Amino acid sequence: MSEAMNYLNIGLILALAVVPCLFGKHKRFKEMGFSILAFCLALAFTNLDKFAKFKGGGFEAELRTQELKSAVKETYAALDQLKQLALALSNPIVEQVTVSGKLLVVAMPAKIRQVKTIEATLKKLGATDAEIKESCGEFYEILDTDHFRFVLVCLGEANSDKKEMFTDLYYWKFDGWTVETLRKLISDSNLKENDKSKEAMRDLEFFLEHRELRRPEIWQ
Repeated sequence: MSEAMNYLNIGLILALAVVPCLFGKHKRFKEMGFSILAFCLALAFTNLDKFAKFKGGGFEAELRTQELKSAVKETYAALDQLKQLALALSNPIVEQVTVSGKLLVVAMPAKIRQVKTIEATLKKLGATDAEIKESCGEFYEILDTDHFRFVLVCLGEANSDKKEMFTDLYYWKFDGWTVETLRKLISDSNLKENDKSKEAMRDLEFFLEHRELRRPEIWQ
């Protein structure tokens, strides 16, 4: 709005406040009503770009909120499209990090930081936990498998007399496994635990709970 329009609005508002009061003071109520209507009309017509509904002194115009509502709706639609784009882009990025379940030359701590950055970005864009899990879940499932397998490798070293139990560990499936599943296997098979296997078990428990490495140095 130009400076001249600002002054005009200020003048009209002051007149709307003062003139009807003067008429009212002299008990000229008819003139007071007409003056209120006149100044309301003047304000409405000088601000047509802002108003589509305005009410006063028997006059009514309407505030143009429809354009604002439309702009808000378009903004939310754009944000949703941005979220969908981020979800679409995150899938191949996470796949590149995991690469068919095998570790890349990039150290695992760095991989976890990359995936956590993707998760945080998706969260800020409004992605749900289910959508984030769909994009990044495979990465964590592979690391779960690596931790379970590492415990079993350590148990195999501690139970050389039962080495047939630990053959072909690479092909074992750990879907649905928990720490309790592993402890039951140890108990039912009467397996011995050494310091190395106990540390590996602590690593597993820590990772499942925090999604962080307890001993990053051994995963470099």
